[in-house]
Amino acid sequence: MELKSMYHIRLEHLQIIQLIEDGEGELTPEIEQALALTEEEFQDKAISYAYVVKKFEDNAAVIGDEIARLTELKQRAERQAKTFKNNLDIAMKQFGVEKIKGDLITISFRKSNPVELEEGWEDKVLAVCDATITFNQEKYNALVEQDVNILPAEALQDMIQYFNLKPSVSKTKIGDAIKEGITVPGAKKIEKKNLQIK
Repeated sequence: MELKSMYHIRLEHLQIIQLIEDGEGELTPEIEQALALTEEEFQDKAISYAYVVKKFEDNAAVIGDEIARLTELKQRAERQAKTFKNNLDIAMKQFGVEKIKGDLITISFRKSNPVELEEGWEDKVLAVCDATITFNQEKYNALVEQDVNILPAEALQDMIQYFNLKPSVSKTKIGDAIKEGITVPGAKKIEKKNLQIK
């Protein structure tokens, strides 16, 4: 398709393509004017335009394939790294080794205290809750005072109905509460040792 499409693209459009590629896709007013389709010779130009479209679509497809190939290579490398890191983690814990220092690299454990929630914790809470978005008049007034270009308050209030809310649990807030001595049913802080390689 590439050679065939290049053959059918008018010389003026090939030159414009080169200018666009040189400018990394930016359209200058001169290029926009050159791209303008006029009624005169419209059908000839339209065919040339269609080949230009096909050329860019073909390029996009090739780039998409390369992205997919590189993504697979990246995921494979990440899986391999995870396998070796897991084996190292298990062995260090088994032999009771906390730190290994080499000339250029250090392997050690970093302690963390993440929050662990019992299974279905979030669903149990959300089953008896409603979440809504409300119009904040103070925020609106502040934006108006700053001369921000904003829709009238009535229009914004009507638009709220078109939003979905998806609540999500904040383990940070739960962790802070537990740290302050508050009991959060179904939640606890656990101690973990995470292997780090620096």
